Parts: sequence; structure tokens; C-alpha cells
Amino acid sequence: MAVASLLCRSLMPLRRLAGLGSELEATRGGIQWHLDLTEGVDLAIYLFGRFESGTVRVFRRLLRPGSVVVDIGANSGANTLELARCVAPSGRVVAFEPTRYAVERLRRNLELNPTLSRVVTVEHAFLVDDDSREPMPEFYASWPLTGETTVDVHRDHRGQLKSAEGASRWTLDRYVKDKNIDSVRLIKLDVDGLEWSVLKGAGKTLARFQPFIVMELAPYVLDEREGSLEGIVELMREASYDFTDVSSGDKVPMSADGLRAKIPQGAGINVLARPMRGRGAGIPEAVSNELDAPRGEDHHLQE
Repeated sequence: MAVASLLCRSLMPLRRLAGLGSELEATRGGIQWHLDLTEGVDLAIYLFGRFESGTVRVFRRLLRPGSVVVDIGANSGANTLELARCVAPSGRVVAFEPTRYAVERLRRNLELNPTLSRVVTVEHAFLVDDDSREPMPEFYASWPLTGETTVDVHRDHRGQLKSAEGASRWTLDRYVKDKNIDSVRLIKLDVDGLEWSVLKGAGKTLARFQPFIVMELAPYVLDEREGSLEGIVELMREASYDFTDVSSGDKVPMSADGLRAKIPQGAGINVLARPMRGRGAGIPEAVSNELDAPRGEDHHLQE
């Protein structure tokens, strides 16, 4: 985020000199975007063509037309649209986003890409571990880079909370059952420390479909909710999953202490959680070898 802020502060004066503001529409990699260059994720798309290139490459290797994907923490669609392109025209992406701020931006980006929008179901909703009715929370949905918008941000990852007013509440298991979803190939999970809660509400879905899971692991954020890193590791081990670093292709320790030792304080990594039985055991050899190969070039801008 520090690097992104410097880039933004260099770019915005040039745009102002040219009579331009922070918002624009741009095409990157065949996808059209409405971008706000004072937002960290949007700036990455504008400058590099996509957000988290290594993660997108994993999507492309694991998905095919007709696949069903669940995007949990869709935000403005940085991954949603890439996922839609992988599974179109016959697949489906269910995109969960709890904040009105981000869900409106997501829908605007989908409107710019009508072919891809046909395979995306947007749910203004968030996923939890049970159906209890707790006070409506706020969620991190903005990563502002400049100006007054940088007040009231997380001290480390610099995210800004936004209201989830109007959002519905589901467990993934109940959603899958109620919506008659009969296949899930992949789950993308990035909910800024709430991953354990989501996974606890997805046990039946994991057991039934054995989906691949691409998720962010940031111990410093997870430790804000005591026991959540340990909970994720225990749940994934009981479900017979292992972890691979998306960027490097290296195996990741399946222990909380091992993850804390591997991941520097204040940082996070994206991991691919692969089932060691069922679908995971049936990965074609060529794909399995490619997933295990080092990916030193896949450095990406983390939120």
C-alpha cells in the first residue's frame, strides 16, 4: 500500500494538469473497468492490467467453461470478472459482497461487460458460520491512497470500513442448499480476517464438492480475532486439504506457528487450498505439475 500511495501521488498531479479526475473507464486485458485511481485495487488494474496476476493464473489453470465458482468478498469485481471469463459462457459465478459501497461498483463493472455479466449472480450479502442474528457489522471495502479518505483506516493494511446495511446473511451451506447448487469447482475467499467464520459455515459444501479454495492468509489480521488462524488450519486439516503458496508454488505449513514464521508481520499471502482426496486427487498430471512449479514471476500487489 505504501508503494501504491507513492504511485498514486505521482500520477494524480499529472492527470490534474491534463484536466482529468481520478475516475475513468479503461479496458485492460479485454475487460472494461470503471476505475478510481485513488483506490489501491483499481490502481493495480490500471497500471498492471489486472489485480494479483498470480491468482488469476491459478484461476485459468483450474477453471473451464461450465465451472461453478463462489467469489466471497467480491468487492468491485477485480476477481469476479476474471472468474467469469474463465467459466463463460456456460458456467456460473456467485459473487458475495456485503457493502453497498462495493456492490454498486461491482454492478457498474458488470454492466460494462454484458457478456460476462450473464454468468454472474451478485448477492448483496455476507457469509457467516451460523444463522444467528447479530448486530449488522461493517466490512473493509475500500483501500484509499490519498487525501482525506485515508482517515479512519486500519493501522496496518490501510483498509477502510464500510456499512453492510441492507445486506442479507447466509451460511454457504444454507445458500448452496436453498439455491439448489449442484457443483462448486472453486471458492475464492478474501474477507480480511473473517475467513474462519465463513469456512465454519461451509463444512457440508467442502465435504460434498471438494472445491479448490483460493484465499488470503494474513496472520496479523486473523490474530485480531483470537484463535481464527488456528481454527482455519484445524478445519482445513480435518477436511483433508493442503496449502500451496500461489506466488511461489511452494507448499505452505499446515500449522498456525509455521504460517506465522513464514509470513512476515504485517503481510499476507494468497494460498491455494487443495483437497488431498476426491477432486484434488484427480487433478490431471499436467495441471498438478504446473500448480506445483515455482512461480517466481507472480509477485502481486497485496491489499
